[in-house]
Amino acid sequence: MIIKRTINFYPIKSKTKGNGNAPLRCYIHWNNKSHNFDLGYNVNVNAWNTETQRCKKNTFHDRQNIPAQYINKVITNAEDIINSCFEHFEQLERIPTKEELKHSIDVKTGKIKEDSDKGSFITLFDEYIQSCIKIGKWSYNTKRRIKVVRNQIDTFNSKCKITDFDNHDMPEKLLSFFLKVDNNNGTIAKKIKDIKAVLRYAVKKGVISNSHFLSYKTELKQPKKPIVFLSWEELMKVYHFDFSSMPHLDAVRDVFCFCCFTSLRYSDVANLKAENITNTSIHLTTIKTADTLDIELNKYSHAILNKYKGQTFKKELILPIISVQKMNEHLKEIAKMCELTAPITITTYKGTKRIETTTPKYELITTHAGRRTFISNAIMLGIPPEIVMKWSGHSDYKSMKPYIEIANKAKKEAMSLFDTI
Repeated sequence: MIIKRTINFYPIKSKTKGNGNAPLRCYIHWNNKSHNFDLGYNVNVNAWNTETQRCKKNTFHDRQNIPAQYINKVITNAEDIINSCFEHFEQLERIPTKEELKHSIDVKTGKIKEDSDKGSFITLFDEYIQSCIKIGKWSYNTKRRIKVVRNQIDTFNSKCKITDFDNHDMPEKLLSFFLKVDNNNGTIAKKIKDIKAVLRYAVKKGVISNSHFLSYKTELKQPKKPIVFLSWEELMKVYHFDFSSMPHLDAVRDVFCFCCFTSLRYSDVANLKAENITNTSIHLTTIKTADTLDIELNKYSHAILNKYKGQTFKKELILPIISVQKMNEHLKEIAKMCELTAPITITTYKGTKRIETTTPKYELITTHAGRRTFISNAIMLGIPPEIVMKWSGHSDYKSMKPYIEIANKAKKEAMSLFDTI
């Protein structure tokens, strides 16, 4: 997120004194909001450069005859502080209010002590976000999701304290709030999990010794979501479809199919370079989990790599990568053109209310369907789960269980074909 803003510095000419000096003021404008404050110095209006918004060289200002060089450093420092405050809110993907920006500037300039925020859950949440971003812990989508939770907690209670999560009625209050903002049970469970992660961060830092909220378990109904993947026949239809007249879709199809034939997440395919590829395999450390994987190439993944061999892409990548948002948009278009219209029913609960939504498959296809397609088809082809796990990077059978259930169902349906003869 980029917050458009203007930061200007001017002497207030209407308050010019007899010696030609006027108070130096900073003017900030952003998103139809503004905040002004004095820098604590007077400058000579005749020795002020309006274009550079700095004092003219080799001039002196205020009653103490302060050199221009010193005041210009004060201005630059103020500008850096203001930009760093905006960058903080950009990381949170949130437009600050006038009060929030003022508070942030006052803290950074030492006008307000950091301790005034001690005990604030929002301040703790912001610190947690910054620490995770710093170490590259999250994917783009995780980062966005966490920031949404942070902002909703701020809406729930901007003055919320860390100790409030020790109150026994806090979970129910949060559940009630999340239901009001139209979350289903599965989404609420994830948000509760994210809040617990922030509290565990507080425990680890020694801010608190424990929290009652950490032992809270939601009792919300959460039915299993169907795994959206392409059957082998559907995958072959997409793989062989002629997109030669639509180069942008042709490239998206190839990158998606590469995920389908390798088990790689889109974040990993989007970072593949020549050094990750040998004649027989892919060797890489995954972005999400930092697992080191060796994945053998098959004839399909090999063919896709050969198609783009010798071509150059940005950041020395070996495949034509676009943003995940654009990729998902184009994938739905591709799946629709390939007539992947099988209806998929998804059951969700909002509190105790059951909601069923039936959608054609093409509307549910995203980049992650590529990885699911590989795993589902590998299991159905009879490849042992422990081998599939070595390719996919799954660490336990629990995460493989849904795919094994898909394979068992397919096996049962295949046997029933004998009854139709």
